[in-house]
Amino acid sequence: MWSGKRIAKVPLSKDTIHSLKMAVIDIAKGQYAPSVLKDERLRICGTCPHSGTQCEMCGCHLKTKVSLLNSECPVNKW
Repeated sequence: MWSGKRIAKVPLSKDTIHSLKMAVIDIAKGQYAPSVLKDERLRICGTCPHSGTQCEMCGCHLKTKVSLLNSECPVNKW
């Protein structure tokens, strides 16, 4: 799903394009996750072997990714 060619650690795929499209929509509409949801997502990411400041699977910066309401974990943990 998130393998193959990458630019700046971000995979080039339909999934990436969809994720970026949803992020732009969330930002344009001001749809941000509530603090409780952000904290839970960060807690889950903290237990993942693919996490750091940037997700190794999708290339997203975690603080931004968990802040967007319609964002999804690339390995379906949240």
